[in-house]
Amino acid sequence: MNIKKVIILGLDALVPNLTERFINEGVLPNFKKLANNGIFTRVRPVIPAQTPANWQTIVTGATPGTHSVVVWGTHRENEEVFKTFGNAAFTSGICEAEYLWEVLSEYKKKSIILNYPGYPPTSKNVTFFDFIQHPTHSLIDIAEPTVYHNIPGVHTKDPVYISPAKDWKNLPISKKSPFEFKIEIIPTDIGVEKITYYGLIYAKSSGYDTLIICKGKDYKEKITEIKKGEWSGWINEKFKITGSKKTKVGSFCFKLIELTEDGKYLKLYRTDVFPSDGSLCTDRNLGEKIMRKIGPYINSAQTCHLFENGILDWETFDEVMKKEGEWWSEFARISMSEKDATFFVCHWHNLDSISHKFIFRIDPESPFYNTEEAGKYWEIVRNCYKAADRFVGEFLKKFDEEETLFIVVSDHGMPANKKAVSLVNFFLQKGLLVKNQKGDGIDWSKSKIYIDQNHIWINLKGREKNGIVDIKEYKKLKEEIITSMRDLKDPDTGKHVFAFVLSKEDAPVVGLWGKYIGDVVFCYSGGYRWSREEVLKMGETRIIFLCDGGNHGPMIPTYETDVCSVMGTLFISGPGIRKEVKIPKEEQFKYCTIDIVPTICKILNIRVPFQNEGRVIHEFLKEAKIKNLKRNLKPLKREIRIREKQVIKLKGDVTDEL
Repeated sequence: MNIKKVIILGLDALVPNLTERFINEGVLPNFKKLANNGIFTRVRPVIPAQTPANWQTIVTGATPGTHSVVVWGTHRENEEVFKTFGNAAFTSGICEAEYLWEVLSEYKKKSIILNYPGYPPTSKNVTFFDFIQHPTHSLIDIAEPTVYHNIPGVHTKDPVYISPAKDWKNLPISKKSPFEFKIEIIPTDIGVEKITYYGLIYAKSSGYDTLIICKGKDYKEKITEIKKGEWSGWINEKFKITGSKKTKVGSFCFKLIELTEDGKYLKLYRTDVFPSDGSLCTDRNLGEKIMRKIGPYINSAQTCHLFENGILDWETFDEVMKKEGEWWSEFARISMSEKDATFFVCHWHNLDSISHKFIFRIDPESPFYNTEEAGKYWEIVRNCYKAADRFVGEFLKKFDEEETLFIVVSDHGMPANKKAVSLVNFFLQKGLLVKNQKGDGIDWSKSKIYIDQNHIWINLKGREKNGIVDIKEYKKLKEEIITSMRDLKDPDTGKHVFAFVLSKEDAPVVGLWGKYIGDVVFCYSGGYRWSREEVLKMGETRIIFLCDGGNHGPMIPTYETDVCSVMGTLFISGPGIRKEVKIPKEEQFKYCTIDIVPTICKILNIRVPFQNEGRVIHEFLKEAKIKNLKRNLKPLKREIRIREKQVIKLKGDVTDEL
C-alpha cells in the first residue's frame, strides 16, 4: 500500500442516522465520496459514550478503565472521593495509555495534532497546535468571541449603550449627529488587562450607515471602518499583563451585523482573540510561519454557542466555519509538509453543540417534539451537517487520495432526552448523601457515596482520603445500592430507567475494568439522562422528570431511534481500503472506537500501542482474504438407552441432562 499520510478528522457527535439521511438527500457530497471510495459504518463508543473518554480511546485503542478517563476526568485512590481532575480530562497527564503518535515517533514518523487531546507532548516528533482544555475552549486563547449589541430581548455578556457623541477629536463629516458607544475586550485569564475601544456611528448618506472603531475618542486612532454586513480586517492588539511589562499579542476581527438607519440599534460580532505570535504551537517557529502564510488562527467552537443561543445569525456563523475549514486544512497541508509528517488528527466540535441544543426538536421520540416547528430545526441541523461536509471537503482537496488514508470518525452520536433521573434525590431519600449547609448542593465529604456520570464510589476508609465508610459495611452497602437502582422504574411507563447496574467485579462484561472504575457502574436506558446537584438549586425534588435537550454519555451506547443514535460514525477511505462495501446495520454495532488505532497500525505496518485493547478490522482491508465460510448443518444425535427412572428436576447445563 502506497500510504504517505494518515488524516483523522474527528467530528464530535456525527450521528450515523442523520449522516445517512442527508447523504441520501444529496446534500453531503464529500461524505458520499468517502463512502463510495471506502467504508461507512456505525462505531460503538466505549462507556461512557462521552467526549474525553472516547477521544482518548480513539488514539490509544484503550478502554477508559485502562487509560483512566472513566468520567469527565479520572478517579484516583488516596484522594478525596469527589476529586476527579476534570480540567485535565483532555491532557496527556491524565492518560495512562500509549498514544498512536508515540508509537509513530518510535518509527521516526512525525505527527501534527490540532485541537485534540494529548497535550503536553509526551514524545518528540509530535507537534501540537491549539491546546484543548474543554471541547469548546482552548487552553491558550486570550478572549472569547462575543456580540456587542443593544437589541431588546437578546441577552449577552457585552451589552452596549448608545448615546450622542461627545468630546471627540477630528470627527468625520456626518449628515446626522454621530452616536458613540464603548466596547471592552475582557480577557479569559485573570491578570490580563482588558482593552477598551470606542465606537462611532455616523451617516455618510441620509441614514446612519457606517461604524468606526477607535482606540480613543479620536478619529485618527481608527482601527477599522465598516458598514452593515462587512468584516473588518484582522486587528493585532497588545494585552497588558497586570504587574508586568510583558504583553500578550492577539488577533481578531469584527463584523457589523446590524445597524438601523436611525442609529439606535446595533449588533457587532467579534471573533475569538487568539495569540498571533506563534505561541499556539509547540514549535513556535512553525506557528509563526503558518500565521504569516495563512493568517490568524480561527476556531468556531465558541462562536457556535453564540449561534445556538440565538445571539448570532446563521450567515455569520457559517462564514466563520467556512474560513475555519480553509484555515485548518491549509494548516494541515503546510505543517505536514514542513515537518514531513505522516499523521494528522484534529477535533471539530460544532455538531455536538448544535445537537445538544436542537436534537430533541427533530426527533418524535422526544416529549417536547412539535410537528409544526420541526421543519425549521431540521434546517438548522441539516445546515450544520452541510458545514461539516464542507469542512471535510477542504481536506480532501489538499491531500492526494492515492497516497492518503482518510478517516472521519465521531466519538459518539446524540439522541434526544426524554427524562432526567436524579440519583441525588434518590440517594438523599435513602440517607446516603448529605446536603451542604446552604442546602443547595451535596457535601460529598460527609456522604457515604460519590456519584459521577456512570460510576458510584463508596467513600471508603483507608482507600479514599478522609473516607467515612467502614470496610465492614462496604459489601452490604454496595449490594443495597445495586438492588435499589435495579428496582428503580419510571412511574409513568413502568420501565426500568437503567439498562444495567453492575458491581465493579462484574463490570468487565460491559468493557469496564481496572482500578479507576467505580464500585458500582451503570448505564441509563435509552432516553434517560443523568443530573447532579443542580436539582437542589432548581428546587426539583422528583427523582424522574421530563427534560429536553440531547445527550449521549448516560445512555447505553447501542441505543437508537429512527432519527438519532448514541453510536458514532466512521468513514475510512484510501489506499488498501475496500470500496463501496455495504455493511448491514446489524453488523455495524460490532465495530468500536478501540478498533481504529490497531487498524491504522496494521495498514502502516507498525506495532500497536502497548495498552491497545482493540482489534484490526481486517474486513475493511483489500489485502484481507475474507473467507465466507459455509457449513452444512448436520444434526447429530445418539440414541441413549435409559436404564433407570429419572427424577424430574430443573435442567441446567446440557451435561446435567443425561
